[in-house]
Amino acid sequence: MWCARLFAVRAGGRLGASRGLAEFTASVRPLLIIVFTLFLCAMGVLLTGVAALPVPGPDAALTLTGAAALAALLWLGRMLRTHGARRAPALVYATVGATQAAAVALVLAGRLPGCGFLAAPVERLVAEGGTGAVAALACGAGAAVLLARAIRVLGRASAHVLGRASAHVLGRASAHATAGGAR
Repeated sequence: MWCARLFAVRAGGRLGASRGLAEFTASVRPLLIIVFTLFLCAMGVLLTGVAALPVPGPDAALTLTGAAALAALLWLGRMLRTHGARRAPALVYATVGATQAAAVALVLAGRLPGCGFLAAPVERLVAEGGTGAVAALACGAGAAVLLARAIRVLGRASAHVLGRASAHVLGRASAHATAGGAR
């Protein structure tokens, strides 16, 4: 989560230093892409360490790719939710979950007599990419959608003012609760 903090601190600094909204947007969008790339590099290092462990099965590499895609999906969703955009991550999470559930349902439905054609797309994907292919594809597509949304939403100054305002209100609320509890 240090990447999220890095982005918030740098974007907040640029919010105060910028002379206009266009200048702020032009400086924050590349920052988001750089921080997201930094997060993916950190995930790559972690997953390389995990890949060095003796994991049984031929599909370990694609399973790790699915884990990286899931991590990117969750990180981008957290970034959007923290800065006030709650709807897009919820919709993308629901879509990714429904896609993976539909893949399992299609395989099960393909077991019914005369319905083998339903399982064919999923079985072909698993045959080509391994058991982690469905998760990697679904989470990767969801992460791409959230990245596009994050570039648009987090490039606005209002997203960062909202984050600061909510942190300030939460800080005051916790200070008030602490002071009230001390009485």
